[in-house]
Formats: sequence, structure tokens, C-alpha cells
Amino acid sequence: MRLFGTDLTGTIPTEFGLLMEMKDLDMNSVWTLSGALPTELGRLTRMTKLSVYGNLLTGTIPTELGLLTNMIVIMLGAANANDNRLTGTIPTELGLLTTVTQLGLRGSLLTGTLPTELGLLSLMKNFQASDNHLQGTLPTELDLLTGLTLSWTFQVSG
Repeated sequence: MRLFGTDLTGTIPTEFGLLMEMKDLDMNSVWTLSGALPTELGRLTRMTKLSVYGNLLTGTIPTELGLLTNMIVIMLGAANANDNRLTGTIPTELGLLTTVTQLGLRGSLLTGTLPTELGLLSLMKNFQASDNHLQGTLPTELDLLTGLTLSWTFQVSG
């Protein structure tokens, strides 16, 4: 379902979790979608792309997204400083998404450290986590991702 650049308002409907055949949810740059990512999206086990950057989303990243084991692209971050403001930590469950090649989490209010489980994403080529409030050391598990391009500007050591 491609709804990018539209004038939709409100929240992402929880009923999207009933669209079991949906493989692609692209709601980039709608600019007026608000609220949290519905946990019901975790039911869409055939989904390969979830892209919702450039909106006004808040709340945490649902751990249920770790159930989307066919996922290839997951882009949840902000396109600019006034967009998505996701909070909390990066769920360790994202490490279950072993088919992911792109993971975009930049420009939100994420805290904590990078989960070591991200090192399990052996196909990941692009990881964006800049402009958050992440701290700590870079997990040594990320060294195993030889084709990975990292994008971040947060306090790390190690």
C-alpha cells in the first residue's frame, strides 16, 4: 500500500493489522500522520517494507515488529527535525529481522544503547541511527556486518 505524499490525517489504523496479504506499507512524507505505530502491524508476517518516515509519529517502536521476519526495508525515522519523535530503546526483537537490508531510525528521541542483536542482521547494508540520544559502546557484533554503512551522530565509545 503506497500512500506517500498524501494529505491523510490522524493515526495509522490498527485495522491495517488485518490486511494479512499486505507486503508493502509506504506512508513516507504524509506529514500529518500522528500517534504511535500500531502493535497490530506485527501480524503482517508477509510484509517486506515498512516505511513511515516524514510524519509526526510518537511512542515506542513496537516489539511486535520483530515478528515480521520477511522484512527487507524498515524506515521509521525522521526526514527532518520536525518529524517522527519515537521514544524508548531500540527493541532487541529487531535482531530477528534477518532479511533486513535497510534499517532507518534516525532523527528521533531513541535512548539507551545499540542492541547487540543487530549484529544478527547479516544482510543489512544501511543502518541509520543519527540524531537520537543513544549512548554506550558500539556492539562488537556489528563488526560481522562487512557490507554495512553506518550513519549516526551520537555519543559512543569503544
